[in-house]
Amino acid sequence: MRKGTKKIRRVFTGTQEYWVYDLDEDEFGKRKRLYAKTEGELKQKIEQAEKEKREKIARYKPKTSLLSDYVRYYFKNAVGNIPSREIKRLLKMFEKIVFGSEIDKDMNTITTKEMQDFYAALIEKYPYESVQEIDKILRKTYTLANQDGVSNFNYDEVTLPETELKGTSTSYILSPDEYENLFSFCLADNCTRYGRNELIIIFLMFTGLKVSVIKSLTAKDFDLEKGYVIVKGKPFKLSEQCVNWLRWQAANHIIPLQWDIETEEYGFAGNEAGKKKEMESTQPELSYNPDAPVFVNSNGVFPTLQSLQSTISAITRRCGLPKGVTSKTLYKSYIISELSKGVSVEELCERFGYKNRRYITDIQDEYEVQKILF
Repeated sequence: MRKGTKKIRRVFTGTQEYWVYDLDEDEFGKRKRLYAKTEGELKQKIEQAEKEKREKIARYKPKTSLLSDYVRYYFKNAVGNIPSREIKRLLKMFEKIVFGSEIDKDMNTITTKEMQDFYAALIEKYPYESVQEIDKILRKTYTLANQDGVSNFNYDEVTLPETELKGTSTSYILSPDEYENLFSFCLADNCTRYGRNELIIIFLMFTGLKVSVIKSLTAKDFDLEKGYVIVKGKPFKLSEQCVNWLRWQAANHIIPLQWDIETEEYGFAGNEAGKKKEMESTQPELSYNPDAPVFVNSNGVFPTLQSLQSTISAITRRCGLPKGVTSKTLYKSYIISELSKGVSVEELCERFGYKNRRYITDIQDEYEVQKILF
C-alpha cells in the first residue's frame, strides 16, 4: 500500500487525455483506480471516495478494539466482496473456534507468541484447511485495524506451524466402490495393524459421524439392545452390522460398553470372527463407567487429528487409493455412498439433523466436480 507518495497523473491514450488517481488498497488487496477528463472532476471523485470510506468506517467501526468485534467489522466490510453464504459459514467457524478464545481480547495486547501458540493448538484439533482460512481472515482483519489506526501489530511475523497435512493439496472424496473397498479392508483387518485409530475410522465409516462427534461419545450414549447412540441429545440409528461390530468389540473388552460375553454371539457380518463360537478374551476386562469416553487409547486420550490422518494415509496407500483422503472426506464419502444406495437427501438431512438440504447437495456438487476434473 502506498501512502503519501501517490499523485494525480495525466495519461495520454493516443486519442484522448485522462486524469488518473489510485486509491489505497482495501483489506481485500484491491486497489480502485479513478478516472476523469479534467483534474477538477478527478479531485471531486477522490473527495467523494474518501467521504464514502469515512462514512463506512463511521457506520461499521467497532467501539472497542476487541478481536471478535473487529472480525465482525471485517465481515461487514466483506459484504459484496464475499458471497453471503460463505460469510455465514466463516462467521460460524469463528464463533466456534476464535470468539471467546484466549486471543479474543484487545488487539493491541496480543503478542506474536500468543498467536503462534493459538495456531499450534488449532492444528491439533481442526483440519489444516480450516486453520488456513482462519489465518487468512485474521490477517485481513489486522490489515483493516492497522488502516484504522487501532493496531500496529505486525502479522507478517506470525507463521502457521508446519504439518504433514500441508502437503495434501487435494481433498479426495471416495467413489461408492472405493469406499466399500476401503471399508472391507478395515473390517477384515479388525484393528490388528492400526489399533485404536482404525477403530475410530471404522466407526466413522459405519455411521458417517464426524470425528468431533465420535470424540465426545461416552458409554452411556450407546444402547446396543435398541441399536442406537445418542448424538446431540437425539437417538442416532445404527445399522445391524455396526451393532454387531460394537458388541464384538465390547465383548472382547476393546471398548468400555456393557455386553454379556457368555450368552451372546460374537463378531460382525463380513468377518471370520462373526461365526458363533466361545471366545476367551485376551484383553484385560474394562470396568464400566457410563461417563467414560468410548474411543480413547490406553491412556484415556482421544488420538490427535494428525495421528488419525497418518493412519488414513497409510491404509489408503495399502489399498491403492488416491492421495488426499481425510477424516472430513471420509464423512463426505459416506454421504455419496448412501446416496448411491438410494437414500434420499431428505432422509440424510433428518439422520444428521441438518435443517438445510444444501449441506448434502453441496457434497454432491463437490463430488461431481471432482469426477469431472480428476
